[in-house]
Amino acid sequence: MKIENNILKYYLRNCYFITGTAYAGKSTMCKLLSEKYNMLHMEENYNTNLFLSVAREDAQKEFTYFNRMSSFQDFVSRSPDEYEKWVTGTSKEVSEFEIAHLISVSQNRKVMVDTNIPLETLKLISSYNHVAVMLSDASLSVERFFDRPDMEKSMLHREIMASPDPEWTLNNFKSCIARVNNQENYDRLKNSGFFTLSRKDDGRDTRDEVLNALSKHFLLDADCEVVRAEKGGEIYKKLEAYAFSCSWPAGKHLAEMMREERFSDWETAFAAVKDNEIIGFCTFLKTDYYPENRYLPWISSIFVDENHRGKRIMGKLIEAAENHAYHLGFEKAYIPSDMNGVYEKFGYKQIDTLVNYAGDTDNIFEKEFFYAH
Repeated sequence: MKIENNILKYYLRNCYFITGTAYAGKSTMCKLLSEKYNMLHMEENYNTNLFLSVAREDAQKEFTYFNRMSSFQDFVSRSPDEYEKWVTGTSKEVSEFEIAHLISVSQNRKVMVDTNIPLETLKLISSYNHVAVMLSDASLSVERFFDRPDMEKSMLHREIMASPDPEWTLNNFKSCIARVNNQENYDRLKNSGFFTLSRKDDGRDTRDEVLNALSKHFLLDADCEVVRAEKGGEIYKKLEAYAFSCSWPAGKHLAEMMREERFSDWETAFAAVKDNEIIGFCTFLKTDYYPENRYLPWISSIFVDENHRGKRIMGKLIEAAENHAYHLGFEKAYIPSDMNGVYEKFGYKQIDTLVNYAGDTDNIFEKEFFYAH
């Protein structure tokens, strides 16, 4: 049996993933984010014993190495080639356990996941604003690997020091760590297309700075619900009235479109709702304000009430429209704007310019959905 990616993505909608290299701050940030936003925290290598009790050697060969090894002396004495093969294989095999477990615990609560799920898998089951990559320089990943006082690394260090030749074992294990944290893997993570943060070892305490950047990226301060405005429904009527009276002149155009029911086929509008009141909106259209429309679908007319700006409401509106686009089978979405530096925060890239009906030139931003393939 194969479960399609669109189903997995829906059931993992409350999961937020941080991945990356060793000594990049992933564990610290997962802990701080889960505490700040009352999220369930899935620590690195969580539920290993449970997963091992279910795993079978013929189905999860690399992961079940733990069941076959005579002791952890075997583990810390393997060659870099063996270690790399084990890390790559285990990451893929454990992903299935992780996904099944996360579905079971995340339906009614947001979950922060310190994960080793491969990037290729995350691209299929999650989305841009639900994944962050944290990186440290390759030398830091190796030389500072044992600096953190977590139980697993402390246990590995004790095993290394208890080996017949601790110096050889330590150097060998560092070679293993270097193999999986090499420049090629670093570049692959950095250029994955996901939101990326790189750790600098300059002695500064950057935890608050990084925490704030991740909070914004994950849209965790966006305290609202985004609802599609169904024709004839209460939200539709509220949105029409709100758009007509909002401070943005384009709102009156949206209100007119809604009043005259000019949306066709899959075109629609989305409303950001807080305490049963509209606080923002966007549209999802076939064509926009251009004589030449060579792109679709458009996520357009994005507006957030002045009293609620700075809380990533815009990101939630865009995310809802993107999910709708994906549901309809689109692999890309486009946003028109006369600004730069805004939509790039949500994974968009400028690809073109178009002259609108007023004679002004707008930038056209495109986003390709990872999970469309």
